[in-house]
Amino acid sequence: MLKARISIEDLSRTPRWCGRGIRFGGSEISAFPNPCLCTLFAQGINRWVYAVLERSTHEPDEKPPSAQGILSLEDYAEVHKEILNWPLDYALVEAVSNGPNAQVRVTTGRLGVAPLYAAVGAGHVELSWDCADVISRGSHAADFEVLAHVLGLRTFYTSRQVCTGIALLTERSSLLVDAEGASFVYPSAAPTLSPHALQEGVDVLGAFEACMASATGARPLDASGCLVELSGGMDSASVAVATTQLSGAPWRSAGIVLAQPDRNVQSTRRRSIVQTLALEDVSLDMSAYMPVVDLDSSVRAPEHPLGEFYIEAFDALWRQAATKGCHAVLTGIGGDELFPRYETDHPSASRVKPSKLIAAEKIARSMLSRRARVAVATEPLYCAPTSAIPQTALLAHTARSPYMMRLGLWPVNPLCDPSLIGFCHRLPVKFRGERRLLRQYLRKHLRKDLFPIGYKKETFDYVLPEAISLHYDQINAQLRECALADFGLVDMKAVKCVLKRVADTRDIAATAPLAIFLFLERFMRQVT
Repeated sequence: MLKARISIEDLSRTPRWCGRGIRFGGSEISAFPNPCLCTLFAQGINRWVYAVLERSTHEPDEKPPSAQGILSLEDYAEVHKEILNWPLDYALVEAVSNGPNAQVRVTTGRLGVAPLYAAVGAGHVELSWDCADVISRGSHAADFEVLAHVLGLRTFYTSRQVCTGIALLTERSSLLVDAEGASFVYPSAAPTLSPHALQEGVDVLGAFEACMASATGARPLDASGCLVELSGGMDSASVAVATTQLSGAPWRSAGIVLAQPDRNVQSTRRRSIVQTLALEDVSLDMSAYMPVVDLDSSVRAPEHPLGEFYIEAFDALWRQAATKGCHAVLTGIGGDELFPRYETDHPSASRVKPSKLIAAEKIARSMLSRRARVAVATEPLYCAPTSAIPQTALLAHTARSPYMMRLGLWPVNPLCDPSLIGFCHRLPVKFRGERRLLRQYLRKHLRKDLFPIGYKKETFDYVLPEAISLHYDQINAQLRECALADFGLVDMKAVKCVLKRVADTRDIAATAPLAIFLFLERFMRQVT
């Protein structure tokens, strides 16, 4: 939500308001320029706060810089409290400027939409919503343990990143920096949710509709400035339904039609949704935007190695939005986590990993060096605590949001609304199981049953195997040298066996660990 370069020495300088940001000495903070966001700046005695806030429907349109001069202790505390209780996402920088005790604290909101990356040095900190900024401006070594876990398909939401010296400010976390150094603080874990019985006569569908309306209408969105991602699946369809109920104006949508055997099923379902909701729709053919699997370090600029796999196609979709004058994109992120399965749902059934995931993990570990396998077998002790939003959804934010923001777009993810999540997670199994409540919602508003239990889902499973197979000779030649092998993380003989397997058979289970290896290998070549 913001970018900043802050020197502790500069905190003695008086901040000057510059557009949507502030400057003090050689330091500066700037907000991400987007109509979905507003800024707040206030000064107290020997302290000030600067915040970027996601606009709320229930708040004034703008939070102007303070015009009252130095606020009293009570008024300053009230401003600070208002920010920390903000209903949507925010990023807060608060500074204390009294001489040797000068310090700056950075705190992030609970939605984690555009998480901040921080690089801390002696008496200064650099912040950005784009990891590429902090990576490109310094020399950062690779973190062996984190890379081993990622290659072993054990991705987690944590402040610790693949490069040492760079921290991710996870939701509700804070970073304190002074002249002596820095300290990172995780928040307390969010309360654990569990299903409970409903009162007799409760209109569950009506309550769910109200939650969806509240989650989608929490921001002052308008049809002229927004685009809805529409894949043709249940999650994006539910967001499209809720969004089109905000106003009578026609809303725009765009989606990627996947290169797979059942693409006609997806296209037909999308057309039905578009027609029913009167959307102005654009579809993009996945085959025209295949993932770049070239290991040449110059094919893409250095960026976060755990970003969106299919960025080429999504980038084209988001450019459509920017070209049409949109400033926000509504997504279906969070839908997969909305109706969890609990062990208490079926006490006699053991929780078993899907066979495809088991196979993928086995292949991933076969590619690792002995030392890396030892690291993967060790439980990481640095994961962020449980949050109100499922961590898989928060990881999706980190993978996608920076790419949208580079195009000037703000991501809006209604299915990650904490109140909606709380409502759904507490439902009895008869509403959560097979996502029955969501199916009922869609059936009512789309006036047909487009998503029967067992329906053919759209999937990216066919995309990467095809791309890797087409470029097998090039990749194989490029792997005569391997940065990850030189770092002691992988066994090159095993890697080449998996590469040949994917090229020959299009094995989906083997593709996931191989794709992660290829993206990390290119990243290592860029930063080392």
